[in-house]
Amino acid sequence: SNLSFIYLKQWLEDASSKKIVSFAPFKDEIDLWPLNRWILKEKTLILPRVEKEHLSLYIVKDVVDLQPSKLGILEPKTDWEKVDLKEVDVVLVPG
Repeated sequence: SNLSFIYLKQWLEDASSKKIVSFAPFKDEIDLWPLNRWILKEKTLILPRVEKEHLSLYIVKDVVDLQPSKLGILEPKTDWEKVDLKEVDVVLVPG
């Protein structure tokens, strides 16, 4: 996880990416919180939120204000600023 953070951070710096969609790790997914905190400080952190049958993207200002979904996944609040996917530079996807 530390090595992943180092490589991803370096790649994001080299790519001059500004608006980055990440995710809140769930269960056994890679822990992206160190990277998410770095993105929050240095770039624009965007996280998805499940709304009905689709994902909406929101700019995150502080990770402590995220709220758990029905499944327990941390998500942005609905009154935060929405972002269109066309405005995003990079999307990190769990796999």
